[in-house]
Amino acid sequence: MFGYALAMFSFRSRHPRLTAAGLLALLLAAAAGVHAEPFVPSGDDTALESRYDGPSPEFEALRGKARELARHPEDVAAAAEVARGFLRLARRDADSRLAGYAQAALRPWWTAHEPPGELLFLRASLRQTLHQFDPALADLQIYLARPRLLPRERAQALLTRSTVLTVLGRFQEAASDCAALPDAPDRAVRLLCSAQAQAGGSGAPRTLRVLALYFRQGGFASDPALRRWGDLILGELAARQGESALAADAFQAALREDAGDSYSLAAYADFLLDQDHAAEVRDLLSDRLQADGLLLRHAIALRRLGDARAAQEADMLAARYAAARARGDHTHKREEARYLLALRADSGAALQLAQQNWQVQREPADLRILAECAEAARDDRTRQLVRDWLRQTGLVDLASQSVRTLQPKA
Repeated sequence: MFGYALAMFSFRSRHPRLTAAGLLALLLAAAAGVHAEPFVPSGDDTALESRYDGPSPEFEALRGKARELARHPEDVAAAAEVARGFLRLARRDADSRLAGYAQAALRPWWTAHEPPGELLFLRASLRQTLHQFDPALADLQIYLARPRLLPRERAQALLTRSTVLTVLGRFQEAASDCAALPDAPDRAVRLLCSAQAQAGGSGAPRTLRVLALYFRQGGFASDPALRRWGDLILGELAARQGESALAADAFQAALREDAGDSYSLAAYADFLLDQDHAAEVRDLLSDRLQADGLLLRHAIALRRLGDARAAQEADMLAARYAAARARGDHTHKREEARYLLALRADSGAALQLAQQNWQVQREPADLRILAECAEAARDDRTRQLVRDWLRQTGLVDLASQSVRTLQPKA
């Protein structure tokens, strides 16, 4: 369900309670890509394209700490601080380029069997962000086997593993990790974890009803971060179930909680595009074009509106995708497939990328672009693959004409 993400968590060791912001960060993570080696800067002065309009105090502070770390590269505490900080920025801004700095901080332990302390969990989280899902799962397995994990550390690892398993389409395993979470302190955490795990299959309609009821009963009222997470799940579920009014309310509520969150903006933009409200997407994203995913949606809106600027933005996207490949970053195949289909009308190339993406991750959004490319390219083999997945999982997506067309008959 959650394609790319946001701010990394920050927990205090002496505080056993999971924070809402930490849980939100853990569960709004990761998206399309392949198991490729990411770009790692050779030094602190290596150029890295920034998403910031101007100097970012947080980014500059982290760069200063990275310079200190370069003088003492095996300082475990400093490495954890730098990696955690850059990973938080990478997720918040949906910018995998910043993840290269996080990996640079972990370089002395990147191939170690079991890095010390928090570094193992940070490496798993970074591998998740880079969409190296199998290595991330291996790290989490080792981490969870540690004999004296604090309750918060175990919960972090279970939440992260549930997210990875959901992205891989292993929904029953993901739900099992959610069920293993402690009841306390937040029942809402287990509810949202389970909702995320069940949203990609036949449990989606029931999950939608449970979430809607929980909201009506005042759930999440005291916790804005969890409420935003719940709103996003509710919005995407409602959109796929054809409940447009509920979806619109949920997405708008999420943006009221954080108007600048890249994931919330992208999710709402997708909903508006499905509703043929391209002008609203144009206005919503007009000042947020530094993020590749938002630029893509803005360009699609302009194309539908017949705006000549769509061609210029398509060229910008082409350059960004090429630059990512040159860095060894292949984490944008789902988005690039959509770009090729919607902005270049190249269904063959789009289908190839969508197929490659499907080999890595299998969320509803991945199935949707696969179905759309298969229909555009008239590829019967891929059409059948989509039908088989829909039959196997019970997924329904009324928002996508292509998925509706391939939905098995009752």
